[in-house]
Amino acid sequence: MDFKFYAIIFLTIFLLTIPNANANNTSNIINVEKITIDKNSVSAFNDKGNPLWIKNFKNGISASILEDLNNDGTNEIVVGTDFKGDKPGYIYLLYSNGTVLWEYMTGKGCKEVYSESTIFGVVQIFTNDFDHDNIKEILVNSRNYPKYPTTLILFDINGTILQQYWHAGYVNDIEIYDIDDDGIEEIIGGGIISAQNYERYPVIFFLNPFNMSGQSFPYYTKFPKCSEKKYQILTKSIVQPTGTSVKDLFIQDNYIVAETEDNRFFYCDSSLECSVLQSDWFNDKINEITKTEILSIFMPLFWVVIGFSLNRIYELIKQK
Repeated sequence: MDFKFYAIIFLTIFLLTIPNANANNTSNIINVEKITIDKNSVSAFNDKGNPLWIKNFKNGISASILEDLNNDGTNEIVVGTDFKGDKPGYIYLLYSNGTVLWEYMTGKGCKEVYSESTIFGVVQIFTNDFDHDNIKEILVNSRNYPKYPTTLILFDINGTILQQYWHAGYVNDIEIYDIDDDGIEEIIGGGIISAQNYERYPVIFFLNPFNMSGQSFPYYTKFPKCSEKKYQILTKSIVQPTGTSVKDLFIQDNYIVAETEDNRFFYCDSSLECSVLQSDWFNDKINEITKTEILSIFMPLFWVVIGFSLNRIYELIKQK
């Protein structure tokens, strides 16, 4: 009798503690709410600001993102390194507990396209759910050092490369936006192109994230060509004849606004028909060039006239 009584009490207590144990396990899940970057290390903090862990990558960290990529309630961390150190241009995905899920060298494969160095540095990292499956893809913008190629790589959350684009010039900025209302969010890039005649021009292009693999114009090698949705070479700079670049992009009223390094603003529609609005700085610079050109043409003539006049005066004085 006493044994049954104590057995029932023990079983009741045991069953009541199971939910509490599960609750405690849930509360012990680590979730990073904030990260800070200090040269080559990432420090993670919880929602109360308490430190959780520090991860050292040995290379300088050039880009990072903290985001819940797969909607599991915990944030992942994506980190990119610069072109210096033992692992230049690497991209890493970390769990919220600091464990590295995967890593990839973004310069890998460059020699197959451009026969250049594989030393790259990550410039930008973006996340977006392009295929609307509630799991975000990762877009990495990484450029070669010391020369021109840029690669845009689209990864899934497991590190599989979905698409990879090679651009014969730097890509300085990217916007993700459905510019033509076709239901697909385009990857809109702006930068500079190094053409076959070594001329450099500012460019804007649209990429379909589901069909962006290959190389850009001017197709230096036999590597497969990319079928960009749109590719527009903008007018060459007057004030920077060696070449200027698109440095910033933003969307305004369904138009793309591209600012170049020589302070021009291009307004482009979904067909990449672009008009330019010159800034005051640019107009002033043009005026300075115009004045300089005028002086360079007329100054020699001015001194010839002065010299002739002085000589004529001297001859008249001698005659008297």
